[in-house]
Amino acid sequence: MATHKICVNELTTSSVPYTHSVTCTSPRHTPVAIGSDAGVSLYYVTLNGTSNPPTISFSYDVNMQYQWLDQGVTMNDYCYVPSLSGSVSLGLGTKTCCGSPSISYSAVVTNMNTTPTYVAGTVNAAFTIDNICYETSFKVDDVP
Repeated sequence: MATHKICVNELTTSSVPYTHSVTCTSPRHTPVAIGSDAGVSLYYVTLNGTSNPPTISFSYDVNMQYQWLDQGVTMNDYCYVPSLSGSVSLGLGTKTCCGSPSISYSAVVTNMNTTPTYVAGTVNAAFTIDNICYETSFKVDDVP
């Protein structure tokens, strides 16, 4: 009885995380506490499907709120960190096929903290890629 190995591309969705610490070293005022607001703007998100494994590259800006004292009154301000860049790789065996993949993404800032000289936080982004392929194989035995 013969066994045949068949290789195919399995169309699937892949999710990859990105985490990076960001520090703003130029607050306009002396921080005394974290604020209640922070934001991340992701842009120029691209998929390089020719690299092995495929890579998602992107740019982002971060804006973190902090508190400072003005004559004993607590005030809020923002510390802005522009023009950062990052990338994430999809798993080995991943490739583009069967049309164009689509990417969706989201990002938040967590774990904010301050000292008298900086405001810091952790950027957590999640990327989901639809219409991406993984090569898979299976064996089929001939039936007499």
